[in-house]
Amino acid sequence: MLGAGLAVSPRVGLAAIVVFIVGQALHSVVIAPLVFRRTVQIPPALLLLSEIVMGASFGVLGIIAAHPLLAAALAVIEVVYVEGRLGRTPRA
Repeated sequence: MLGAGLAVSPRVGLAAIVVFIVGQALHSVVIAPLVFRRTVQIPPALLLLSEIVMGASFGVLGIIAAHPLLAAALAVIEVVYVEGRLGRTPRA
């Protein structure tokens, strides 16, 4: 995207960067938490907290891996703790 924008002009390249950053921020802060809340039933605040912690710890790769790792961790917690310790089946 940046290369195509810079091929036209520096101004178009800068506009491409701005559009990419705004789109990525919108996806991370609004769209992804809402989708995850409905599909995986993870609260949006917990998703954002995991992004902040993983981003501070591991940088960009941490932010990318935050959602799937959180979903996997919650699934393990449900199976181990809810089923094993409490003797109940986890929510569907």
